[in-house]
Amino acid sequence: MSYKASKKINTPEFVGMTIMRIFMILLSVCSLYPILFILFTSMKSRNEFYQSVWALPSRFNIGNYVDAIVSGHIGEYFINSIIITGISLIFILIFSILSAYGLSRLHVPGCELILLLLFVCQMLPQEAMLIPLYVVFSKYGLFQIPYISTIIPYIGWTLAGSIVMLKMFFDTFPQEIVEAARIDGCTELQTMIRVVAPTMKPSICTVMMLAFCGCWGELMWAKQSTLLTDKGITITVGLLRFQGANSTDWGMLTAAVIIIIIPLLIVFCFTQKYLVAGFTGGAVKG
Repeated sequence: MSYKASKKINTPEFVGMTIMRIFMILLSVCSLYPILFILFTSMKSRNEFYQSVWALPSRFNIGNYVDAIVSGHIGEYFINSIIITGISLIFILIFSILSAYGLSRLHVPGCELILLLLFVCQMLPQEAMLIPLYVVFSKYGLFQIPYISTIIPYIGWTLAGSIVMLKMFFDTFPQEIVEAARIDGCTELQTMIRVVAPTMKPSICTVMMLAFCGCWGELMWAKQSTLLTDKGITITVGLLRFQGANSTDWGMLTAAVIIIIIPLLIVFCFTQKYLVAGFTGGAVKG
């Protein structure tokens, strides 16, 4: 019995699995260490940070978080980001779900051409659209309206990829069920809301999570859209104001970074199972 066990342990499969597990552990450590470093730094005073950058904090101090919220106005920027991201997500989900369902189930003329254009829009880098957007928004005075100048590009940039992704997910839904709903008297909108959408929750959550991360962490356009106003500044742009011309309070800066990360962790924890199911669900046709 022991001979069989030892023989089983020495198989190439066991060695391969062991190497893979070691690699995954090292990868996890490399991914978690920067977050832990930021967390520990956010609890240090300025003198303690410069005395020993890599050492653990002598005590758990939340003073940097209080300073980041009160002195650094991170609470105001946090609310602005919630408003901008929330409104953007609502419109992204509504437009992308309706558009993807129409392209998938309504036999829209030129559907392939529309998908090709969406792929092209998705492949365009955001940097290539900054100057045209800035010219258009300046011409019509949209930069003077809080939130609008940030929300509209976020919706436009995210819609193309969301529509393409949801369209592929809708294609995997059995056509027989859709036909049965139509025979029972459901309109296309009722079929989508009552029949198709509830079963596509993982796919919708996947699109929502990707859109949330993109809107929440975007910096380039958010900085450009708030150059002429102090209203509607997002948390990523507000984070730049923690860096001084001659010195930086790293404790308060890292505390603000932790505040930015917390919503991402919360959303990921609540949508994790749907996210995994959404990524794998489109791999099986029918």
